[in-house]
Amino acid sequence: MSSNFGKDNDINDEILLEDGPLVDFHGATLQIQQDLFQSRSPSSLGDDSESAAKLAISPDNISDSSNPQPGKPIRQAEEPGKSTVCSGSDTVSPITSIPKKISETLRRSKTSSAEASNNGIICQNPVIAQEDAKDFFSYRDGLVENAVRESISEIVSTDSDGAILGNWLLTEISLWDNEKERLILLTENSLITVKYDFIALKQLEHRKIPLETVDTLVIGDLIYPSGSLVPSRNMKGLRAMWNRGEPLAFSKKWNPFNNEIPWTTFSSHPLFWHKDGGSKPMYDVEDFSRTLVLAVESIQKKENNFAVARCRVEHKPIILQNYIGLSSLIHNRNALGFFKVRGKFSF
Repeated sequence: MSSNFGKDNDINDEILLEDGPLVDFHGATLQIQQDLFQSRSPSSLGDDSESAAKLAISPDNISDSSNPQPGKPIRQAEEPGKSTVCSGSDTVSPITSIPKKISETLRRSKTSSAEASNNGIICQNPVIAQEDAKDFFSYRDGLVENAVRESISEIVSTDSDGAILGNWLLTEISLWDNEKERLILLTENSLITVKYDFIALKQLEHRKIPLETVDTLVIGDLIYPSGSLVPSRNMKGLRAMWNRGEPLAFSKKWNPFNNEIPWTTFSSHPLFWHKDGGSKPMYDVEDFSRTLVLAVESIQKKENNFAVARCRVEHKPIILQNYIGLSSLIHNRNALGFFKVRGKFSF
């Protein structure tokens, strides 16, 4: 008898294995009954009583004491000191609340960014405090004006460079993403960048770029590549290029002592974000951009000047090729490219 029973089981198992994939699966819902927790004493719950109280119970399994139904347990009144079980309608699971919090955060960020874009606002550096602005030697009255007059008299030639169109004190960003304080002189034919020592009150070095060689002007936000670990700048900039679209040679790109880079990048000076600096176009890179575009267009319209290349003006983000940039972060964080008062020392 037992042997036949075993054979029948084997046959049934084979039939189930053969028919198993063809049988439709019906899902089931696991429900936790309330009396399961009520049957356990508070001492048996121990430290898990608080977590057990957070478990969700289906509202169908809990009946109201005012309307008892046959065959279903009556919900007892809550007594102080006892651990209670909350219904699923009263308790929000931590797992389901996480996506809700993330979506709310994204919604708030999108709303704020949309409002900023609608108002035409570009997120810039925070306003510099009065005591921080005084650390810049260029903030002192008359120093920048004297530096401009001295640089014009020593560097600018009226015959070759033409008349002065404007002057600015901006931040130049090197190929290695290092910020440097530079005095900018724009003439009818030349773009001149000057490194001026505001402590010793003397001109240290300068570079003169003929406007007729500039073939591309890029105006837009300063950004980093998608895989970069460098924090975002959130500011406007300008890049003037005269490389004729040719890439930079490997020997020049990875040489930190190479100064023959066929482009230059500018942004606003830190004093532009001072409460009084915003009203001074001297520190504003956008004011410089407008004047430079007009100067380049003017030199292209000159008669009998066929050697001048057509300059493209592009409005798009300016990519700074910096992926890790630990040295540039230290350099820019401490404003080592600016002449400032640094405690007992000034450099």
